[in-house]
Amino acid sequence: EVMSDALFIEAPLPPPRLPDFIKLSPKWWGVVARIWWHWSDRHHQQETRAEAEVRAEQAAQVLIERAAAAMRQALLLAPIDPRRHEEIIRTSLRAGDLAGALQAATEAETKFPYLTGFSVLRAITLSQTGNHAASMMAFERALVTAANSNPDLLDSDFYLSYGGAAERAGHFVKAAELLKKSIALDPARSAQACNYLAYMWADRGENLAEAEQLIRRALELDPGNGAYLDTLGWVYFGQGRYEESLAELLRASELMQEPDPVVLDHIGDVYGKLGKTADAVLYWNKAIQLDPKNQSITEKLDSHAAPVARQPESN
Repeated sequence: EVMSDALFIEAPLPPPRLPDFIKLSPKWWGVVARIWWHWSDRHHQQETRAEAEVRAEQAAQVLIERAAAAMRQALLLAPIDPRRHEEIIRTSLRAGDLAGALQAATEAETKFPYLTGFSVLRAITLSQTGNHAASMMAFERALVTAANSNPDLLDSDFYLSYGGAAERAGHFVKAAELLKKSIALDPARSAQACNYLAYMWADRGENLAEAEQLIRRALELDPGNGAYLDTLGWVYFGQGRYEESLAELLRASELMQEPDPVVLDHIGDVYGKLGKTADAVLYWNKAIQLDPKNQSITEKLDSHAAPVARQPESN
């Protein structure tokens, strides 16, 4: 079924229309075709790279949804196996099916009340659905229950998830406490928690010296992480170190596997602070194309686009 579905067919690689006197072996025609398809906008009515990437995302989504459906079917055959319930919850979360994940987590928590891990998964899912009050209550119940029955569950990952939920709920002081707990429990694996707390403080303009220490620790653990470099650049931005901020943010953009609207927005903000309005608008435009509903970027473009248009052309 997958092989016959057009969604899963490999993207075509049309070679460029070069002059007839250029002779290449089939192998080198293939190389030229791949390079041409990857970089060129001229595809002779064939699928472009951007279109192929969109289709690849759609194909991945379909496969995840099919996997979740298959696991739900398997659950009917083995309803008392908690591992199958966990697989369904995690697969639904990866697929972005938050309603399905919440339903599965609630059912599993009811069916296996002695397995506190399902309470944690339900709390995580509630947070991602935006039900922050219920999420915080679920995390607190899981914390109390696990402390009495399964203390090993209260590891660095638990406090990272709880801290992230607290931050999304707007409980920033509590989030900082929980994230610090996560870092302390497992310093060797604390890069994500260090980055989370550093970015939260940088975004709020708080504790910037400590935020810098945290993000440097994260980068020591994972030096090539573009998201962490973005956080370092954003810390520098908050400290008014705009040239250093720009250097780190541009590096972050290069390291990201895909263009990231947050990083591009940050680069635009730095250019704005440096007085380079045209460059700022360029990057805000790139960001808004990836996140068209972002009201903050839209407002910046509205307030800066007109002055750019009025600038005289340089000779």
